[in-house]
Amino acid sequence: MTEIRPELYFRDLFEHTSDLIHILDMEGRIITVNPSWLLNLGYSLEEVKLQSIYQFIKADYRDLYQKNRRSVINGYNSDDIRFEMISKDGRSIILKGQISIIDNNKERPYTRAVLKNITAHEIIAQQQEQIKNRIHGFFKYAPVGIIVINESQIIEEWNLKSEAILGYTFDEARGMPLSELIIPYRYREAHLQGMKHFIKTGVGPVLNKTIEISALHKSGNEFPVTLSISNIKFGNEWMFIAFINDVTEKKELEALAIRRETELTQSQLLDERKTNFLTVASHELKTPLTAIKGYAQIAHKVSEVNAYDKIKPYLSKIDAHTNKITHLISELMDLSKIETGKLRINKQPIEFGKFLSEIIDSSRQIIPKHTIILVKSTDVILEIDSSRIEQVVNNLISNAEKYSEPGTTIEISSYIKEEFLIVQVTDHGIGLAEENLEIIFDRFFRVEEITNHINGFGIGLSICSEIIKQHNGHIWVESTLSKGATFSFSLPLKAE
Repeated sequence: MTEIRPELYFRDLFEHTSDLIHILDMEGRIITVNPSWLLNLGYSLEEVKLQSIYQFIKADYRDLYQKNRRSVINGYNSDDIRFEMISKDGRSIILKGQISIIDNNKERPYTRAVLKNITAHEIIAQQQEQIKNRIHGFFKYAPVGIIVINESQIIEEWNLKSEAILGYTFDEARGMPLSELIIPYRYREAHLQGMKHFIKTGVGPVLNKTIEISALHKSGNEFPVTLSISNIKFGNEWMFIAFINDVTEKKELEALAIRRETELTQSQLLDERKTNFLTVASHELKTPLTAIKGYAQIAHKVSEVNAYDKIKPYLSKIDAHTNKITHLISELMDLSKIETGKLRINKQPIEFGKFLSEIIDSSRQIIPKHTIILVKSTDVILEIDSSRIEQVVNNLISNAEKYSEPGTTIEISSYIKEEFLIVQVTDHGIGLAEENLEIIFDRFFRVEEITNHINGFGIGLSICSEIIKQHNGHIWVESTLSKGATFSFSLPLKAE
């Protein structure tokens, strides 16, 4: 067997190794480098020979390399050194290795560095570290609670959201069994059996599903959460990741929505019953009252022929009270129509000045104890529902009569302001307190001080308000207590 001379062996290793080797004189000048060094840094031997090694080392690492090399020259063992060199095309090459000194008895000593190019490895490591940091950041600051347990149910990870939801810090939770920490006692046995079944069969009833369950807070209070559990195997051991979210607020909102829906349904049922009652009551009352009124009128005529003077006053009272009840029933029927959205407005062109005068003439016959004056009238053609507007004017005149002393004046006027016709009814009666001005048109409102002296349900003005509203107008009142009131309403001059 032919023996290979050491110098030939070293030459072969020098030429063909993938390590980067450079040999420097004591001043740090390059004596020679191997082909791998030239290949990795992109230079030719002529470009680097006798050049200072430091011009190829990145500036941030020159002091480190010089210190390590000086230590070796002074007889100390070389530690692994990691530094960066700059290739010919400007790239940073990350190197790791050792420096040694060669003491040549015949010639001056020199240093030799044997280095590995770890650039690719470092880049991969950095990328992995970045990925790891991102994953850790997501885990730590995730918007849901994330808990990692092993197959023995011991908690190994616990993020900030878990702390916020369950009350325990990571240091308090780490190493604790999950079942003893957050699972209410009544569910623990089922949880333990489920874990055992999975370890034995690989099948779990709640894995990869989202369920709602109660959790136990550090304070001892139970509260609702959503829970989703995933599993992954590392080697021979299963790991479980639980995603948990507090749904207390959601449950409260759902309960509130159900309660409001129930209240709304009950309110709708009550409104429906009230409307049905109003409709039925109106029709049921109207039938006998019509008969009563008919008989009273017949009796009245008979009394005129037979001169039954004693009967006449009573018959007149029957007729008057029947008219009042008929009016009340009409109001109930109108209210029923408003409640069900069936109040209809049928507009026709009307000469309003003549129309208003006729209403006043009729009112003077019905209300003889008050002086009704038409102060000002405007002749204009309006498209209105004449029967409904007559109802409004009569209601306002009737109220003026009710709330003012006999012998006083009721003043009525109409005039044009901007794009509206304004109608006003003024009395000189008891007036209204300031706090009642905004609510006088509310349904069933009646002035408490005089409720027992005035007939009615307190719905006439609310019906007037709805009629004017459906004419695209507005109704309001101005009053001073004990000095009378002026009720006004507006009607648009142009039909809409």
